[in-house]
Amino acid sequence: MINVCYLAIMGGIVVLIALLSIPSLFWPKCAACKRRTWVARDTCAACGAPMRDDLDF
Repeated sequence: MINVCYLAIMGGIVVLIALLSIPSLFWPKCAACKRRTWVARDTCAACGAPMRDDLDF
């Protein structure tokens, strides 16, 4: 029983971390309006501002 509880708690922690970190990978926030936009777009869908390219150093 203790193994099942441990597994459920650890699984919940992993899912929580994934839910918090994955959206920022695929839907970055626009610098101008702070709304999330699909990563494949060059411009923000909400305000039309150009999306920042993380590869530019």
